[in-house]
Amino acid sequence: MKRFSTAFIICSTLFLFNNYCSAQLTARSDKKSMELILEVPKADAIKSFKALKEKLSTLPQVYVEGFCDSKKLLMLKLNPKEYFNVLVAVDEAGFSYYIKKDICIAEVIGACQAGELYKKEGASLD
Repeated sequence: MKRFSTAFIICSTLFLFNNYCSAQLTARSDKKSMELILEVPKADAIKSFKALKEKLSTLPQVYVEGFCDSKKLLMLKLNPKEYFNVLVAVDEAGFSYYIKKDICIAEVIGACQAGELYKKEGASLD
């Protein structure tokens, strides 16, 4: 009986630990959104930004947050599952791009020169 109790406790502990680890992995992989900054060297604020916005707006859970014309940076928020689709869409729109790592939207907005930032709220480009 003592062996059964010990085996039961060990199995229960392993079961609970496994469920805890699975929950942690699921929580990490189910991030709701991420920021993506793309440098699009050939883009301009008028035609290119509008074309990119139209192309990317067809993707679910992808939001164009803005474009910094002086640095040619496109700012996006998206579901991580749409990451590859975004890159394909930008490529299909005919633009080469560079993925900027270790930078966030707030930093781009802060570094963008006055009058060179086009946000999603800006009605002048829509």
